[in-house]
Amino acid sequence: MKKLNSIVVILALITVVAPSLSWAQSFELTPYLGYRWSSQINGGEFEVNGHTLTHHDFQSAVNFGLWFDVRLASRVMLEIMAESMPTTFEAWDDSSPKNEASFDVTFYYFQLGLLYEIIEYGVDAADVKVRPFIMGSLGSTVFDPGGDRQSSTRFSASFALGFKNMFTERFGLRVQGRYMWTYLNADNDYWCPDTDNPTAGCTVYPTSVSLSQIDITAGLIIAF
Repeated sequence: MKKLNSIVVILALITVVAPSLSWAQSFELTPYLGYRWSSQINGGEFEVNGHTLTHHDFQSAVNFGLWFDVRLASRVMLEIMAESMPTTFEAWDDSSPKNEASFDVTFYYFQLGLLYEIIEYGVDAADVKVRPFIMGSLGSTVFDPGGDRQSSTRFSASFALGFKNMFTERFGLRVQGRYMWTYLNADNDYWCPDTDNPTAGCTVYPTSVSLSQIDITAGLIIAF
C-alpha cells in the first residue's frame, strides 16, 4: 500500500505540472540501469533467537528505474524519480560469519528534485552535444523485505553529478554518479515478522542512524 501511495503521488505531480507548461518546453523520459554500493550501518543491533548481532548492512546490487524531467527554465528541470533495487540484508557479530542472519529485501525510491544543466539550453541547443549537470532531490525510501516481514518507509535525499550526451534532438545518453542518504529513526521493530517467529529476528536502533549509498547509473534519454 505504501508503494502504491507513492506511485499515486508521483502521477498526481505529473498531472499538475504538465498541463501548465506549453508543448514547446522540453520533456525527457529516461529509463536507466546502474550499480549501487551500500555502507555498513553503525549503531543498530539485529536480535534473533536471543542472540544480538552488532553489525549489519545491505549487499551492493544492481538498481534500475525511471527519470521523468520537465524543463522549467533554460538550465533547470524538474525531475521525478522512481527506482527499485533488490538486495540482501546481512547481520553478524565479531565471532560469527557475515551471513549468520540474512534475508532478501527490495529498496523502492521515490523522489522529486531539480536538475541544473551547467551549459544553457537555448536556440542553439542542438549544437550542444554534451551537457554536464548537477541534481538534488528529496523523497522516500521503502524497505520491502517481502514474505511475512514488515516493510518500512523513511525519508531520503540524493545528490548527483553527471552529463547528458545528445546523439540527436530526441535521443541521448545520461550518465551520473550519485550519493543517496536515508534516515533511520530510533525504532525497535524494523523488518520484524508479522507472526511470532523468534528465529526470524528484528533490527533495533537505540538512536537514529543513517544509510549511505553511492551508485553509477546510465540511461537512454527520450526527449519530446
